[in-house]
Amino acid sequence: MMAGGRVRGLLAGIAMGIVAASVVAGTQTTSGPTGSAGYRIAGVAMDAVSGQPLARAEVSIESQDGKKVQEAYATGTDGRFSFEGLTAGRYTLLAGRRGYVKQAYKGHEQYSTAIVVGPGLKTDELRFAMKLGASIAGQVLDERGDAVRNARVILLREATTGRGRRLTGGASKYTNDLGAYRFGHLNAGVYVVAVTARVWYADVSHGSFGSAEALPGDVDTDVVYPVTFYPAAMDADAATRIPVTGGENVTANVSIAPARARHITIEHQVSDWKNMGAITVEQYIADDVAERTDILASVSDKEIELEGVPPGRFEVVRSEWNGKGESAHVASLNLTGKPSDDPAETVIRGTLEVASEVRERVTTVKLVYGRGERTYAAAVRAKGEFEFREELAKGTYRIEVPEMVEGANDAVGIRAEGADVTRAGVEVQPGRDVELKVVAGLAARVRGRVVKNGAAAEGVLVALVPEKFEDANNLMRVDQSDSDGSFRMEDVVPGRYRLIAVEDGWDGDWRSAEFLGRFVGRGKEVEIGAGAVITTEIEAQVSGK
Repeated sequence: MMAGGRVRGLLAGIAMGIVAASVVAGTQTTSGPTGSAGYRIAGVAMDAVSGQPLARAEVSIESQDGKKVQEAYATGTDGRFSFEGLTAGRYTLLAGRRGYVKQAYKGHEQYSTAIVVGPGLKTDELRFAMKLGASIAGQVLDERGDAVRNARVILLREATTGRGRRLTGGASKYTNDLGAYRFGHLNAGVYVVAVTARVWYADVSHGSFGSAEALPGDVDTDVVYPVTFYPAAMDADAATRIPVTGGENVTANVSIAPARARHITIEHQVSDWKNMGAITVEQYIADDVAERTDILASVSDKEIELEGVPPGRFEVVRSEWNGKGESAHVASLNLTGKPSDDPAETVIRGTLEVASEVRERVTTVKLVYGRGERTYAAAVRAKGEFEFREELAKGTYRIEVPEMVEGANDAVGIRAEGADVTRAGVEVQPGRDVELKVVAGLAARVRGRVVKNGAAAEGVLVALVPEKFEDANNLMRVDQSDSDGSFRMEDVVPGRYRLIAVEDGWDGDWRSAEFLGRFVGRGKEVEIGAGAVITTEIEAQVSGK
């Protein structure tokens, strides 16, 4: 697990009912060592803005050292919590309370500060500043202004990538009988609301829910609802962004209107169509957010027919059984009317740099989309050159070097021209050529401690910044210092870097070249070899915001 306490789903353990049945205010339940022996984690839970102590906050700890220690504590009127008799180690500290976001100690996105207990470490005067949760609620209304029940409402969050902003997937809910929905306990941020729904009278016309005789003769029943974004946009780029702050309650009503349904035929080359397996259809909600949809698919000896398809971008994935097992095939559909979303031949050229001891066995570079539904392979030539010429749909594709993976912990880094790069891979735009430099090698690790004026500094943004960080690349590694100032970075690609530590850096756009450029000049130069383990100390800089 990463230092800085990467949360990785631990927040699920602090749902509001975690201690309600077994803990009263000011008492605790434990499943680990207790009593006067051992170490102590203690402090006060307080409101992040007012600084007032919070009664009835539910605070818990979880061990990061595989010892399965879990304890829970409900604060009294003074907001204080205390965990006694702990063994030395690293703990994740979590808290929840009605009206507040479920959160980790000094949490920022997927990073937080772990509490390290042991000889000489002071961990009994912690101040857990809790942030009020926000909410977004509203109604989904149809073209007549009537409530739409059982509509699926999808909440997307806008995140910065350092070279722009993108939408990421989030939670979803279904509207009630009044067409209402609500998302609560949200972190401050910028959100987008999307809606998918069925046209009830189209369902009736197909005999599933009643009789079409009750409908007027001039009603067009061959219609569908497109994915619609708040307030009534047909495209994620045109959707109104919804900024929310801690404690804010925002209303976002969405109006949807039917569109003519499409009926799509896709030819297949399966000699015996009875050998065809499952057919699934995924629709793009945003560029990198796809959701499975319930479009009706039927198969004949030469074709796959899709009924009631709304406007949008889709991937139709079918499996096929043959003598060698099961294989998957993907067809891309663009029904948006935007040519830029059409799959088009994209040329991706690059060079691969690997360690000399593995150079001879590396013969292939792979381009992989999603969960592996589409995989393309290119041969690596003598000087490391490779080239893809493929009809690629818009999306993020990861680079893999299969011969490097032989049980070792390998790392792959990418620099690109003509495309943006994230930790997930290369963002391809159809028809836009891309130049890549791919570096693969045995992953290195960086360990260290952040100090300020000679003392350990907790909650500090630590970044390992590559040379030429202004280029599109996914080489940077980030962590957050723990209570003893320690940090750990895994999966580091060999190369030259500058290590920086920025106090209050989480409040800035820390992925951007502008932000990093303010601090790298005073950072520590680090040259990292394949498989190296680097240990160092770094002085915290002040962000100045």
